[in-house]
Amino acid sequence: YTYFSIFALVTDIILLFFVVITPSYLQTKTIPFNTYYAIFFSAWILISLTSGKYKFTNQRLKNELMAICINAIAVWGLLSLYVISLEKYNKNYSALYAQILIVVVIELCSRLIYYIINRKKYSRKKESFTSYLNLRNKKWVMMFINLLSVFVAFMIVIWIKPASLRIYLPNYYKFLIALLVWEFLINLITQKNQIKGKTRYRDYIIPILKFNAFTLVIIAIFVNLFRLFNLSRLIIFGTVILSTFFEILFISYIGAHRKIARNTDQSGRIFGVTPFDEKTPRENDYKLTPIPDLQDEDQSIKDVLKDRLLICGLKLYDFIDKHINLKGIYQKELTVFDTQILFNVEAINVNSKKLFINLHKVNDFKRMNDYLKASNDKIEMGGYIIGCGETIQGVYKKFMDQYSRSIALLFYFIHFIFRRVLPKLPITQEINYIITGGQNRTMSKTEILGRLVYSGFKIIDTTEINNLLYFIAIKVNIPYEEENPSYGPFISLKRIGKNGKIIKIYKFRTMHPYSEYIQDYVFEKSHLAKGGKLKDD
Repeated sequence: YTYFSIFALVTDIILLFFVVITPSYLQTKTIPFNTYYAIFFSAWILISLTSGKYKFTNQRLKNELMAICINAIAVWGLLSLYVISLEKYNKNYSALYAQILIVVVIELCSRLIYYIINRKKYSRKKESFTSYLNLRNKKWVMMFINLLSVFVAFMIVIWIKPASLRIYLPNYYKFLIALLVWEFLINLITQKNQIKGKTRYRDYIIPILKFNAFTLVIIAIFVNLFRLFNLSRLIIFGTVILSTFFEILFISYIGAHRKIARNTDQSGRIFGVTPFDEKTPRENDYKLTPIPDLQDEDQSIKDVLKDRLLICGLKLYDFIDKHINLKGIYQKELTVFDTQILFNVEAINVNSKKLFINLHKVNDFKRMNDYLKASNDKIEMGGYIIGCGETIQGVYKKFMDQYSRSIALLFYFIHFIFRRVLPKLPITQEINYIITGGQNRTMSKTEILGRLVYSGFKIIDTTEINNLLYFIAIKVNIPYEEENPSYGPFISLKRIGKNGKIIKIYKFRTMHPYSEYIQDYVFEKSHLAKGGKLKDD
């Protein structure tokens, strides 16, 4: 806000006072200023400030006019709520509604005139109304939740009292308004509900307890100072205590959500992204070249690797030997381990490995993308990564091998709901993470391969051994830098629109997560069918 905003605020108050008070003054020769008018003027100013009506930076005419209209609608709504809640049906408020409409029309016309005179100052850049009001700022969201908690707590306490709302609501509505204004100011000037930079639960909860305790003290002092002992202690103190409980409950959820988000790569974004949404350019893909034999074959991993993989049988060794020239890799360039701990990968020197094998299934990594990105960092360009994972197809086959068909289908259906559907929804995925600890996730073959490509690898081949999917991939690039594609039911894609303009479309997800990253792999394996679609997709 600028000095011009302050001038607009003062002008707005004068205009409102003139339009609302003047008709009554002409009739009665007195200024009808009472508690009701004080509340009305205060609400008008507060709503005007929060709606951005006095904001003159990054000017957009549409947003300024919308702010004026929203301000009027909000005030009309509060007046209606006042009349209905307190049953003020004996007074006619239609004149006040008309006066508000007159003020709005004058403000709209004034803003249009200002736009015509100062058109060059207005920005041509598109800006949404939410951006104009900075509604994406989580502090405002938390403030709204705080005020809503106070209101709900007050209504619950009123309902608990052994009398009707007609008795208590008219007598305590001033207390509610004062408490809401107090909470608004506390949130505005303090960091009571600030969530940025906080990592521990105590960092979220202690400010709420501290400032709400301060509110209780202030109320107690006010009651004692003005001898307001006829007020209900249940209502005035119960409202603050109950709203504190609601705030702690909500902030605890926020803290748990942020903690889970740090420990899992299943993004909570409703809309997924595509590789074309990346924020930074990538290096050129590595050109694949055959690995030549070493001059001293004894230094290669040809025989060493067979001994290291005996526990898995010869199938895995033969699968690797089929696609990789083991005589061309030094023993010091080989890493074979069975781990689900990311630190064990991060401890390896950067670009030091030519062949990287992890025998532990990738389903147990809480942050599989971080594991694959760390592996990418440790493997030299053109080096190989080999791993395994349990796919949904493998789970289905395992059930069919262990049980009769009817029992196996029942178990598979339950598994599908709890391990495939719920982990992909914004709230239930967090509940699932709390129960499972992020381990033993069930993923499709498409998702595992898509995560590999997302992390900078090119798929060489896959095979199934003991109901586990084993893969061989080669490092050809750095990982993508954009945020994790979502697990949600929607996906956003960039397409070419009219006149070659790039537009973004939104659609229901009909493919597995990360499937957009492996279209080239599917094409290389199956090519196209006659209709132009991918064959055996």
